Amino acid sequence: MKNDIKPPKFLYHYTNLAHLQEIIKDKKLKLSPSNLLKPVKPHFENGSFVDETDSYKPVVWFTSELLSGNQSYKMAKNNGLTFEKTQGVIIVPTSMLGFTYAKWDEWAIANGIDRKWFQNLKDTAPGWKNFYISEKEVPITDEVQLHLSEAAMEMLQKNMK
Repeated sequence: MKNDIKPPKFLYHYTNLAHLQEIIKDKKLKLSPSNLLKPVKPHFENGSFVDETDSYKPVVWFTSELLSGNQSYKMAKNNGLTFEKTQGVIIVPTSMLGFTYAKWDEWAIANGIDRKWFQNLKDTAPGWKNFYISEKEVPITDEVQLHLSEAAMEMLQKNMK
């Protein structure tokens, strides 16, 4: 039987203040680790956890869920993120010209993720069924919406002076 689930109209990329500044400056969502490979020697560098596996098939991460600030904090905490991602949400219409995306779980299996590592990621990320990825950087165009927290708005106003 064919899967009759309709694709989402929008995908959401949640971010923190530091990454939000980078996104606005660079006018794009950059690629980050895909988690296809289990980290070998994760370490903290320049405010982020990094590992030698990070450059293997990097992606831009999305969810199909629009969450409130408290929900996005919970999502970040439940998904093992070390920083809260409540400062901004970037909303990308899936109909945007040139935007390609895939369901994370289907993409991960098609790209050979280790089954035990895959199960571990699903066990620690309750929202995994709503995860999507893009293998390309996503430009911030007029079609893309940015919703910012009060702190993010203040930061932007300071930087504009």
